Amino acid sequence: MKTRKQISRFFIFISGLLALVGCGGSGSSGFDARFDQEQQLITRVNAESVCEESNGTLFCSGNKTGDSIGKNNEFSMIITAQSEPSVSCVLETNLGPCGLKVGIQDIKGFQSDTQYFMAVRYQAPFSTHWEIVPSPFVAVPSSDLPKAEIVVPIRGVSSVTSSRVDLAVLAYPSGTNPATSDGLLSSFKARVAFVVTDVTVTPQP
Repeated sequence: MKTRKQISRFFIFISGLLALVGCGGSGSSGFDARFDQEQQLITRVNAESVCEESNGTLFCSGNKTGDSIGKNNEFSMIITAQSEPSVSCVLETNLGPCGLKVGIQDIKGFQSDTQYFMAVRYQAPFSTHWEIVPSPFVAVPSSDLPKAEIVVPIRGVSSVTSSRVDLAVLAYPSGTNPATSDGLLSSFKARVAFVVTDVTVTPQP
């Protein structure tokens, strides 16, 4: 027969296990809540073509919607990867990523030495996590406003399949790199993030 001390130790052990399970669940739900909040913000700034700050990063629409881009805000740019019904990428081999050429135009409000990074989030297949393209780039002067161009490697594209992604341009002061991220766009600690969503990428015919 078990003693009272043995029974007491058993219940302490079970309580400890339940506490560990509870901690794991709350961590996951905590990320889910922050993901939902950030996704609602991204949807809102793109729907209204405005900028809105969250966790130290200014989120802005990168869609081409005329004069409403970044209205009432000092920063703006247009990400020209989005078109209807899809954009083409260069597929060098059927096993490697497809190179999507992304143009950034009408860059306003940034210092000339601002450093930019591209971030990608895959919608098909779905992922909650943003990924950084490692190579930074800078804007170059033009006859009108500064502009830039970068080739973004997109996975999951083959001669018979396409991929759907969200894209973001992250702006940092010169010499500053993205922070280690837990998958949310805000955790890269960019000064400004310009976002376009639901870009369907197909291989170039």
